[in-house]
Amino acid sequence: MKRSESIVNISKAILDFQKEVKDPKREADNSFFDSKYVTIDKLFATVRPLLGKHGLSYIQAPTSDEHGRVGCITTLLHESGEFIEGDMFVMTLAKNNPQGAGSAITYARRYSLSAMLGVAWDDDDDGNVASDPKRFEQESKQKKATKQAPKENSKVKEIGFAVAKIAKEKNIPSNIIHAMTANYGCTKFIELNVEQAQKILEEVQKR
Repeated sequence: MKRSESIVNISKAILDFQKEVKDPKREADNSFFDSKYVTIDKLFATVRPLLGKHGLSYIQAPTSDEHGRVGCITTLLHESGEFIEGDMFVMTLAKNNPQGAGSAITYARRYSLSAMLGVAWDDDDDGNVASDPKRFEQESKQKKATKQAPKENSKVKEIGFAVAKIAKEKNIPSNIIHAMTANYGCTKFIELNVEQAQKILEEVQKR
């Protein structure tokens, strides 16, 4: 984490912001863990007015690393010129295409901003990799998943239980798993094939 030489003013402003801000209502569905989360637009609509009231703003710069992971760096700014810059937050792309990258960056923006501001949201990544032009592709994959051989379907469920168990043990937010699933163009873990599910399991085991 980087910061300006002095953070006296920005610290007070963040304190005043946190005294007033209320966690936004979680209205979007996380189909993997049957939970709800706050979409990025709702998060922004909640925090921006209060940030401005207390002389605060933020910058979120998309970034990537040498391993091909993408994400963002979030910086909180104060009108005094003081700042606090968070560490780079990146995610591994399970599906290396523009939709997958955009989905991961959206998730990183939501996760890092809410973490820096102390706002609860029980994340997401619900661009779901998907933009409207890709909706047909997603629906096709969903239909294909429902026609999987019983043996393969059972294996995916088995891997899903293992992923959920490890995520709980390592305190990995559920939306990280949801984002990994979404990177394959799927909205539910069961829609993955065995190879895709296994890759997610391996990624979770490394964390």
